[in-house]
Amino acid sequence: MRALFRRPDGRSFETQRRRLKERVAARLPPGRSPPDLAHVYLVELAPGVPLAEARSVLARDPHVAYVQQDHDHTLDQLGPVPEPIPGIDDPFLYSSGSWGQSFEDLWGLWRVRAPAAWAISRGAGVVVAVVDTGLDYHHPDIADNVWVNPGEDLDGNGRVDDDDWNGIDDDDNGFIDDLRGFDFANSEDADRDGDYDGPDDTSDPDPFDDWGHGTHVAGIIAAVAGNGVGIAGVAPEARIMAIKGFRLGESGRDSDLWRGVLYAAENGARVINTSWSCNPHCPENPLAEEIVALVHAMGVVIVTSAGNRSTDVVFNSPEHLRETITVASSGEDDRPSASFTNRGWLVDLAAPGGGPSDDLNVRIARRNILSLRSSADLSAEFATVGEGYWRTSGTSMAAPHVAGAVALLLSANPELGYEEIRRILRESAVDTGPAGHDYHMGAGRLDVLAALTHPPLPDLRAAIDGPRQGGRHRPGAGRVIDIEGSAAGADFASFEVSVGLGNDPDAWEPLVAATTGPVEAGLLARWDLTDVTEGTYVVRLEVTGSSGARYREFAVLSVERNDFVRVSPPGPPAGAPSISGKLVVWESKRDAPENASGTEDLNLFVSRVDGQRHALVTDAPGEQKLASISGHTISWMDSRNELDRAEIFGCSLDKKGCGDFRVSQGETVTLPPASTPRWIFWIDSESGTNDLRECGVSDGGCSEAPTGLEERTRSFLRGDGQSLVWVEPGGGVGFCRVDAASGRCDARSPSSPIWPTSRMAHSGELLAWVTQVSFRNRASLQLCRFDGMTGECEPLEVARDVGDATPTLSGNRLVWDAALGSEASDVFFCEFDRVRQRCPVQRITAHHAPQRASAIDGRRVVWEDERNGPAEIHGISLPALAPLRDLRVAAGRHTRIVVRQMGGADNSRLDLAVETSAGGDPDALGVRFRELPGRWARGVFSWRPGRDQVGRHAFTFSGTSPNGLVTRQTIVVEVVASPAKGSGQRAGTGGSRTGKPAR
Repeated sequence: MRALFRRPDGRSFETQRRRLKERVAARLPPGRSPPDLAHVYLVELAPGVPLAEARSVLARDPHVAYVQQDHDHTLDQLGPVPEPIPGIDDPFLYSSGSWGQSFEDLWGLWRVRAPAAWAISRGAGVVVAVVDTGLDYHHPDIADNVWVNPGEDLDGNGRVDDDDWNGIDDDDNGFIDDLRGFDFANSEDADRDGDYDGPDDTSDPDPFDDWGHGTHVAGIIAAVAGNGVGIAGVAPEARIMAIKGFRLGESGRDSDLWRGVLYAAENGARVINTSWSCNPHCPENPLAEEIVALVHAMGVVIVTSAGNRSTDVVFNSPEHLRETITVASSGEDDRPSASFTNRGWLVDLAAPGGGPSDDLNVRIARRNILSLRSSADLSAEFATVGEGYWRTSGTSMAAPHVAGAVALLLSANPELGYEEIRRILRESAVDTGPAGHDYHMGAGRLDVLAALTHPPLPDLRAAIDGPRQGGRHRPGAGRVIDIEGSAAGADFASFEVSVGLGNDPDAWEPLVAATTGPVEAGLLARWDLTDVTEGTYVVRLEVTGSSGARYREFAVLSVERNDFVRVSPPGPPAGAPSISGKLVVWESKRDAPENASGTEDLNLFVSRVDGQRHALVTDAPGEQKLASISGHTISWMDSRNELDRAEIFGCSLDKKGCGDFRVSQGETVTLPPASTPRWIFWIDSESGTNDLRECGVSDGGCSEAPTGLEERTRSFLRGDGQSLVWVEPGGGVGFCRVDAASGRCDARSPSSPIWPTSRMAHSGELLAWVTQVSFRNRASLQLCRFDGMTGECEPLEVARDVGDATPTLSGNRLVWDAALGSEASDVFFCEFDRVRQRCPVQRITAHHAPQRASAIDGRRVVWEDERNGPAEIHGISLPALAPLRDLRVAAGRHTRIVVRQMGGADNSRLDLAVETSAGGDPDALGVRFRELPGRWARGVFSWRPGRDQVGRHAFTFSGTSPNGLVTRQTIVVEVVASPAKGSGQRAGTGGSRTGKPAR
């Protein structure tokens, strides 16, 4: 054993210790004390002594502060510097670690093997339009590759000179002095003639980049190589046409962007890069689709980014069209950029776009695509690298890698068509994931050299023309989907059409077995939806050539039974609904219910559940969010007074509106409130105790009142309009029913602890929550019925793998969001059967777009729905039967029960049925059940039990909607040997002889 940091030289320990401290302290800043390292020792173990045993013995010694293994280390040396390419002297092409990363600065360029492809093609003669934020055309690493409009270049010298700016549309293309492109974002076509040369038009021909994004994209495509500075682009001799479609700090508009795309095609671009997409989603975009079809017919290739929302490209048009090459992002690890990239079967391939994010030594490590920085760029300084360069990430960076590759292909072979280019890129891609075209990276990661050296393609055509991407179809008898398209070519041998369930199917079921007859723009297969399970499906067309080559195309669609009401009007995204009776409160960044322009802050709105009327709850500054409604009382979190500090506000809704008032008295709150018709409850976060507080609503205000609860820490408060539930300190839950008159709340808790990982739901004596049930982190949705006598609440597992943090209960109905397998989130519900102790799961939505934030009151369910693009509040009224009650009847006496549907505007007539508790046919007991005619379903249960049937019998009555949703009620009929005093032998809904509900 020897001291590690001091030298035993015969002097005393204290002298050695002091000298060590003095030596270390000399290097420390003033005021910083050095650690005491004099007692750190290196212990050499004798041969054969187990390391673990030695560590254990030493660790038990009270004189030892810590003990560790003397670890082995290897050098964190970077890989070899790339071999220089003759004539290519761009510094960043050969450097590594410029921002602390452990790989090449231009790793993406090397990964796709672009430098190796330059011996074949460098993109000369090809114009690539970048429709974006513009271009810093003065940047020394792109200036020589900027396209100059020959029709406006008056002296024909290929440069923009002062004399070229003459205020005349010299080439008669409708744009004045469009020398380098055009700025559509800051121009206005006042006379709406499609040109910008009218006397009332505002024409800005200068597409200078005052943002930075477009310059970065352009650099990836065509930064100059061999100029001794900076970087090189994928196609370093291509020309960049600059189209500006974004104003600084603003969103781009379809009208500007797609007019810019058309301009590019009209003025000589062979490739167009569009590194942007709808936000929120736009599953239908007729303008974009029309322009894409037109540009496609002109022989121009559009390369588009897949998007950065970690979702499926099927939600956005034109990204989901086969007439665009859609590019996902991959990271330096050759895997999908997990923190942002969109994905899906309609992605063509992936390319370097940034990531991964796990290097803790680099600030925002995923931002590792280095390119040009505009001189007007206002991006974060930490991301700058050298002078005039910066690093960032996104599918915006992936797409230009592919656009550059297309330029190389067209330069080497100008006769290539779009379909050939698309197939070459896909078939030459490096398959880094599951074999073949997959859900996450399409055909694989771009390989430029492999694309340029790819052997001639077999003559095969594969296309799915219908159904429309992302379409919704209803299952049922006689319903079919026609799969239309083409499967042909001179080298055609056969084709097969199959379908798979989920976004990423585990298996494919053939609709048409291998067929040897080619099809040109015709019917490929028919899919019978008679017995098809609801959900997301992928249709796969596989065309096989005579040489064995295979070509695949895909379509994504949904099979869904139910129809829904759109509660919120169109406009900016609506979310976080809360429902009470026929009223729904929701939040959105808009200043009027139907204002599509939007605002910066969230505001609250109220709608009828039928979507017929909408109103603004409050127009206060700051954000109003996470509302709770009960009756006509609304409460919410509000930051009107301080943007970074939330308070509780409320209002009482009437015909005049909803005059708001402050509920919390200045304290900061971190959790949303809960409302009942007369009371508002919230958690006081300011005091540090997280105590539950309440106030009574009256006369346009809210007076604080005692809750009757012991003061203690509570969290995750929720309510259902009549009761409250919360998480107790140290785990477990508490709940209570609110006294409507006094607001008091007598707390109860289950005797066995509940450990929720979600917020609790409570209604009556039912509790629901999500918890982790195993070390595999599987989330389980659980439900229990609280026994007030014993305190027991035996959990019933309702569903597995539920990621919803806010399941909701109303009566015996439980609603939640979950994703089945690889599908997006959908809305589910179940009705708890107290007799049979079960809660059969039913699916409400079955769309490939996300559905979440579900809430229920009674039988009305609402949720956030993205099927139409921006999130909207949708709703449905679940089928229901009028309440039934348990009976006690005498053997030999006739018993009659009337079962009645509770009707509504959005319900059709239910199909009624009855079964025994074991799921059997009640006919065996002598029961007769018949349905009566009428607008709403009614049925009559008739039974004369025999003396041999004395005992308890459970019957489940069900009503099934035409779309397959089922409501059930189970009652117990106790048959006794002789009539009990006061018992009845007839029963109807609610105990009425007439079958009408009890009032």
